[in-house]
Amino acid sequence: MDPPAFRQMKARILPSIATINRRAWDGIFGAASEGFDYYLACENAPPSMFEFSAIGVLDGETLVAGAPAFRTNFRLDMMLEGRSRNFADWVGRRFPRLMNIAVMGVGSPHSDNLSLAIDPTLNASQRKLALEVLLDGLERQAALPEDEQKQVYA
Repeated sequence: MDPPAFRQMKARILPSIATINRRAWDGIFGAASEGFDYYLACENAPPSMFEFSAIGVLDGETLVAGAPAFRTNFRLDMMLEGRSRNFADWVGRRFPRLMNIAVMGVGSPHSDNLSLAIDPTLNASQRKLALEVLLDGLERQAALPEDEQKQVYA
């Protein structure tokens, strides 16, 4: 089978894996044990402080790369104990943004695997481009101000 013709690849942050066509997702992920249904169930039972979404790379209307995604706040003082922890708690109460960093990642906190897939019919340069577009889209989304982060873009 020939790789799809090049169009213009674009990343889209999607509010849910449910907004992606299941057949298209399965087409790039294959027979992954943690597949579409698994990540959909994860979205429906998120750990506290986590928000789930998905990122897809579209070539025209065709999904050519994708991954589940999540957001959370990471406390920098998470590993501290004793006096160091007490001091960090004091700082955190007064300057919460100093101790909490917003994090956006690919994959799921429910998984031990990085679930990122690229259409196996793409050639090497197309796969590289699809990965670059996916990472750029993730970086652009993570850099948005907090009140704009849930917006979907194309």
